Amino acid sequence: MTKESPSPTSSDRRPAENHDSTGRAAEFVAVWSLIASLLLCPWISAAALSETGRFEPSTSRALWAWSFGPLFLGVIGFFVFLRCRTRRGEPTGRICATFAGHAAVTLVILIVAFATADMVLARVKPFPVSAHLDVPKAQVYGWAFGPFETIIERNPETGEIYHERANSEGWRDVEHTTQKTLPRLLLLGDSQVFGTGVPFDQTIGRHLQRFLADRCEVIAVGVPGWGTDQELLFLQNEGWSYQPDIVVLLFTAGNDVMNNMYDRAFLGTAPKPTFRLVGDDLELRPLPRLQASALRRLFNRSMICRYIRFRQHRGRFDPGINVSRRDGLPGENPALPVSAFAAEDMENDYSHLSILGETWSDRLTEGWRLTCRLIQEMDHACRAHGAGLVVYPFGQPIGPLPVFPWTHRGKSYRLDLEKPFRLLREFCRREKIAYLDEPLEFRQDDAKGLLRYPREGHLNPTGSRCVAENIALWVKEHDLLRSVRAPIEKGSESVFYNWHFGAEGFGLRQSASGGCRFFGPK
Repeated sequence: MTKESPSPTSSDRRPAENHDSTGRAAEFVAVWSLIASLLLCPWISAAALSETGRFEPSTSRALWAWSFGPLFLGVIGFFVFLRCRTRRGEPTGRICATFAGHAAVTLVILIVAFATADMVLARVKPFPVSAHLDVPKAQVYGWAFGPFETIIERNPETGEIYHERANSEGWRDVEHTTQKTLPRLLLLGDSQVFGTGVPFDQTIGRHLQRFLADRCEVIAVGVPGWGTDQELLFLQNEGWSYQPDIVVLLFTAGNDVMNNMYDRAFLGTAPKPTFRLVGDDLELRPLPRLQASALRRLFNRSMICRYIRFRQHRGRFDPGINVSRRDGLPGENPALPVSAFAAEDMENDYSHLSILGETWSDRLTEGWRLTCRLIQEMDHACRAHGAGLVVYPFGQPIGPLPVFPWTHRGKSYRLDLEKPFRLLREFCRREKIAYLDEPLEFRQDDAKGLLRYPREGHLNPTGSRCVAENIALWVKEHDLLRSVRAPIEKGSESVFYNWHFGAEGFGLRQSASGGCRFFGPK
């Protein structure tokens, strides 16, 4: 008879079970400690979370020290796990392979969970455009969208969310080919042209295309927060590749002048290129070009990483404390825009309403002079390329208004709502630049609050349609498209004759309705 081996007793099984539980706990600690060490490593964390792709030396040293802590813990956990498994008689190679497999599976699960959360955030959280600082065009313009990037807009009244994609150039517009078959109208602006809070098919550009139908091709380029300086840079770098015949500049007096004055925007979170006047010449001060690493470009696609960067930067500034906003930032501008309604910010030229003041400081006067020079440079470029520039100052008051006091938090400020529009009209008349006056009915509806979102100040779908209608009626009344470039068939090719601007400049035309002024060819 064969002798049966005795079955293990509970006292014999207890040490083995203890070794198993200890080994599993040690493996868990080792895997997550090594992953934490990897994520804390400045090579990874800087590419994912820093503003420039690299940390300051002191921050890097601190992160290296922090990363070594989990690494040390992970190594200890691995050796404890190895010892527990070797006591069970398992070969070392098999134990290491098991640990590596578990670590790889954990890392893959973590990556999948992160990617899923990233996609969910991209779908439900409209991302501030100022956080788009790492796309290639942001190196030139300060901030922009990337090619085919997801654009999420939320209607501030209904809460409805619109999910769209930028075109191949990163603009909120349809695709445009290099082959030109119709006269082209290029619409430039900021958030009003972009269409903040409205669906894509209700933006000014889409409405304008429908109004003008097959008479021309409308190209709309607008980015929230852009000033006239960034719009001029776009025109110089990319605008002429579209071969526009008419360039319509949608000018927002308060925003644009403020944005042109300073080298940062969005509470100081977004650095931007600027122009400065040296005599009568414009001197560009571009952003430093940074070559992003492959890892940085990978993390730039993550909504979570970019959101953390944005919140990390913006969190350093308290919008309720003017001193920190004005003095807590490097560069020329402390933090713009800081407030639209605080009288103390208006007095310090950090408010969008500063431009509406009865009197201007020397700095604001220089900012206005710079803005006019930027528009003049844009006009010179248009003439050189055989195109016409039209300046459309958005938000014009109803009519002649007296200067009136405005009091906030015990401080008074005298406002002249017509001043920037009056000065801009005089400037365009002097420079023989086309100037579009808003019809009286439009101004009345705007004053009643029918065209904008109440708390946002951006155009609602009705306002976008009305602005597009103003432009379309102006173009049709002056028969500008036929005057600018009339296509004449010659053989199988379509030849366009340019509207050349002579040295004598432009003369004034008054429309029959009296609603539009146009400084056109004599």
